[in-house]
Amino acid sequence: MSGVSVITRRTLLQATALTPLAAALGPSLPTEGTRMAAAGNVAWAGPHADDDLLSFGYGLTWYARAGFNIHALLMSRGPVTAASLRLDGSLPCRFHPYTHEPQQEGYALPTEEEIGAARWNEFKAAIYAMTRIAPATAGVTGNTFFYEGGLGTNYGCNGCASSTAPVTRQAVDAARAVLEPWVDSLPPNTHIRTMSPTDDHPDHAAVGIAAYEMWVDPAWHTRMGDLMFAVSRLYWGTATSPRPADVRGEPCTWFPSDTGLGENNSVYNAIVNHLRTVVAPSYAQWSPPGAWAVGQHSVASQFAANFGPAASVSNLWHPAVPGRNYPVQP
Repeated sequence: MSGVSVITRRTLLQATALTPLAAALGPSLPTEGTRMAAAGNVAWAGPHADDDLLSFGYGLTWYARAGFNIHALLMSRGPVTAASLRLDGSLPCRFHPYTHEPQQEGYALPTEEEIGAARWNEFKAAIYAMTRIAPATAGVTGNTFFYEGGLGTNYGCNGCASSTAPVTRQAVDAARAVLEPWVDSLPPNTHIRTMSPTDDHPDHAAVGIAAYEMWVDPAWHTRMGDLMFAVSRLYWGTATSPRPADVRGEPCTWFPSDTGLGENNSVYNAIVNHLRTVVAPSYAQWSPPGAWAVGQHSVASQFAANFGPAASVSNLWHPAVPGRNYPVQP
C-alpha cells in the first residue's frame, strides 16, 4: 500500500488541500493510518458526492452517533454535472429562485476541475458534519477517514451522457479495481455500505454490482462481511408509482426500524434535526469562486424531497443475497 496519509476528523478543519489517493487503474489506495478505539467500523463507498446524504444519511449519522469509525470513499469527483448548465444560465436554477447571469452576478464560470474540487469539498463537509452529532455514549466516538477512487465522470457507462444507460462490464471492473485495495485496507469486520445494484443510474449500479461480485467471490466474501445496499428515494415507490420490479425483488427494510438497538422518537428526531440543520447545508455552500453549491444545483428536487419539512428521513436498504445476477452490458 501507498503511504499517503488520510485526513481524519481531527485534521480536516485545518487541512488546506488533499492529494487524490488513487485513480481506478493508478497507484493503490493507502492504508487509513492509525485508528482510534471505537464501537466498530462502517465504510461507505459513494458513487458521487451527495449519495451519502440523500440515500444513507440517516444510517451514517446513526453509526457516527453510536461511536463507529467512518471510512468514506468517493468513487468520482464527477466534474461534469447538470449543475454547470444552471450555473451558466442555460437552465433555470432550482436552488436559487432565478436563472443565473454569471456576468451580472460577478463570477467566472468554474472549470470542470473546479467543479470536481467543490464536490469533493462538499462530500468531506457532509460526512464530517454527520460525525458532529452528540454521541450516544459520552466519550465513545470514532474517527473519520476519507479516500478517493479517481474514476471519471459517467464511469458507469464508459462516459455516456445518460443517467439511465445500462451499466457496462468495463465500468464494474473499474469500480472493483478501486474497491479491492480500499476494502483490503479496512479493519476486519468493517460494515460495508454502498448503493444498490438495482439502481437505474449506471454509476450507482457499477459500484453496487462490483461490491456484490466481491461479496460472492470466496476470496473476498469474509472481508465484505454484512454488505448492505442503500436504495435511492427515487425507487421507494408510492401508491401511484410502485417500486421497480428489481427493487421489489430485494428484501428491502427500513433504517432506523432495523437497528434493534433501542431506537426511539427522541433519537430519530435528534438525527433528523441534525441532518436537516447541520449536514444538508454542506451541499448548499454558495460562495463563488470556490463554493458552488454543486449538490443543490444538481439535484435540488431530491434534497427537497428528502429533507423538506414533511419528508420522512428514514433510509431504505437491503442485504446482499446469494444467487443474484444483476444485468451488465458487455
